[in-house]
Amino acid sequence: MNIAIVGYGTAGKHYIELLKPFIKKGKIFIIEKNRIKKLPKKCVQLNFEQISNENLKINCAIICSPSGLHFEHASFFLKKSIDTLIEKPFVLSLKDA
Repeated sequence: MNIAIVGYGTAGKHYIELLKPFIKKGKIFIIEKNRIKKLPKKCVQLNFEQISNENLKINCAIICSPSGLHFEHASFFLKKSIDTLIEKPFVLSLKDA
């Protein structure tokens, strides 16, 4: 199973630690604008362009980016029919919901 996590802040790190024991053959793809110096095991840092261009198989995504970016980041995965979990708040406007 391959999982994408957007954001490497407190919530993103929390999900990585929760998921690592369950990732047997897959990877955790971390999408983070800042370079991560020491990646946890089973993790690979990518950006949105790489995900689109490399045609990676992603089973689900978790959005842990700043709240104002939740809609944009979730839309990216939902348009690809990838199951997506969004940290709270879901979105910042009723229109985006």
